[in-house]
Amino acid sequence: MRHASEPHRNNNPRSGQSMVEFGMTFTLVMMLFLGIFEMGRAMWSFTTVSYAARQAARYAIVRSQLGAEGADSAAIDNMAKASAIGLDPDRLTVSKSWTPDNHRGSQFVITVQYPVDFVGASLFMKNRNTLTVSSTASYTILN
Repeated sequence: MRHASEPHRNNNPRSGQSMVEFGMTFTLVMMLFLGIFEMGRAMWSFTTVSYAARQAARYAIVRSQLGAEGADSAAIDNMAKASAIGLDPDRLTVSKSWTPDNHRGSQFVITVQYPVDFVGASLFMKNRNTLTVSSTASYTILN
């Protein structure tokens, strides 16, 4: 007979099985959540980069022939960096071109790139923890 002060002990050898199963399942579920979070951040970065490319392209084509107030290369870069809200502007890469020049009927193409660092990837992969998202906008100068 057992006294009230004695703790109940389970002599079943399978008593730790549920703890092991929980540990394995919890690890997989947390890895899944981390992957969903990281891909969400990458998609948000891509959407922000796309918006920055569109805004900078629009800025460039509207101000293409305005003379001193016009869109020079540095002003277009600044517009792209200002439009990429939430991203580090120092890591944003902007490349642009006018074909053949910056006058009416010409084509303006801008490409904005940003490296997205994966926080969780460094736990599993040593060398591949950055994804570069890129967006290109192309407009014809009509003014």
